[in-house]
Amino acid sequence: MSNNDVYKDVYKKFGERLKQLRVNKKISQHTLAKEIGISQSAIHKYENGLRKIPMSILEKFANYYEMSISELIELEIDNTVEVNGEP
Repeated sequence: MSNNDVYKDVYKKFGERLKQLRVNKKISQHTLAKEIGISQSAIHKYENGLRKIPMSILEKFANYYEMSISELIELEIDNTVEVNGEP
């Protein structure tokens, strides 16, 4: 897997997290975009892993969801180690 593929995977997983946070709050992309001051199309691109998120936008998301940036970007990592094909 190339570095480019790894980055795409990270963006996609983070986008899924952003979407889940929004869905859990029961708000639309349009509403979130208005609340944090960015376009709905940018929200769509971030949630689908199509755009890298600048730190200034991460801060907006973190403030909106009342969490730190560290909490916001936390990704689930599979810590399972396989030995001879068995976890």
